[in-house]
Amino acid sequence: MATSAAESDLRIVILGKNQDEKTKLTNLMTGRKDDAFLKTTSSFDCVCGEWGENPFTLIKTGDVLSQSMENVQRDMKMLGTYCPPGPNVLLLLVNPSDFTEADRHKVRSVISLFGRDAFNYAIVITTQNTEKKSNSVNQLVRECGQRNLRINLDQKLSSDYDLQNLMEQIENLMRENRGRYLTFDVETDPRDAPGSIKPPLNLVFCGRHTARKASAAHAILKDSYGGPFSDSEIVRSQGEVCGRQVSILELPPLYGKAKEAAKKEAYTCVSLCEPEGVHAFMLVLPLECPTKQDLKELETIKETFRSKIDDFTGILFTVETNANISAVLRFLQENRDSQELLQSCRGQYLVFNVNNKQQLSGVLKGVEKIRPVRSDGFTKEMFPKAPVKRLTRHESLLYRGNLRNEKLELYVNSAV
Repeated sequence: MATSAAESDLRIVILGKNQDEKTKLTNLMTGRKDDAFLKTTSSFDCVCGEWGENPFTLIKTGDVLSQSMENVQRDMKMLGTYCPPGPNVLLLLVNPSDFTEADRHKVRSVISLFGRDAFNYAIVITTQNTEKKSNSVNQLVRECGQRNLRINLDQKLSSDYDLQNLMEQIENLMRENRGRYLTFDVETDPRDAPGSIKPPLNLVFCGRHTARKASAAHAILKDSYGGPFSDSEIVRSQGEVCGRQVSILELPPLYGKAKEAAKKEAYTCVSLCEPEGVHAFMLVLPLECPTKQDLKELETIKETFRSKIDDFTGILFTVETNANISAVLRFLQENRDSQELLQSCRGQYLVFNVNNKQQLSGVLKGVEKIRPVRSDGFTKEMFPKAPVKRLTRHESLLYRGNLRNEKLELYVNSAV
């Protein structure tokens, strides 16, 4: 949210991927020739400077684009302690040659933590010495009201003109916003904030029902899904669904495999969801009594990922019609094997009619709430012991499967 500032100091935050470029921009603005900062943490570097006779505080952030949104949220809460009561200007440092559409979505998610009007406080700084910009950069510039500067951060080529132009834009933006500043509402969960830009959602579909996993993934991702695929390899598909990036990994059945082979596939699966991690592991089943093989599959999944997976596991029953769903659910709740299955997942389950588009929004909300509120995703660090052999670049690309970037617009009118 924006609030009127009582302080006269200008408070500027630099966001971007490249730490070296952020340091060079900081040195350009402050006149420093070294990397010494007033305060330093793993998340922020803070330095003070002057422009004319006006003091300012400059905050250089860490690489927020590589962090999970939960970690970013935690860091943004701390930001006010380094530039109290909050920043007046956000400088978004991007290099068009390596700024992707995924980066743009992450930047939007981070900025949205400061409120709906946060883009009114942002300036895009492109560092590549060329007139060309990528589509992702152009879209980001439009979202920031066409406020954009191109600065060459090579110290030999940096000029007083670049600095003068930048500070004038900052002063103009301060005047437009009447000295107001941004604050982060510590009570707001970005998953539930109305109108906020939602962070990516990473899901893993588990179980031995390969066709059902593919059907559910296709129902969610539509044209962004390229399957069905073989049930012998990990497949990743992703697309934009209901205004957010959704990634679905289909994990092959683990029951019956050697422990080390199962552990390697599990580790690979989670690695492909970094840095956010896996937000939910969904055991995909038909809406009927589970078989012994289904129960063994869930048992194997829990043994492979260990106890911490319990907080992230749920059941996704898939159907093709709404007929008799209530009656079947009552029967399942009375069946002993079904009760054992549901209790193993803390009673967390969803019923998804793959032919009903109106359920999609509700299913995504339900899946997201499988994990505890404000918790990070399930990451590699949660494994008790990672496999000795690390994933090669070739293997990583092979496992990624379908990575189409086609935009998927789905409009839903009701939830489950």
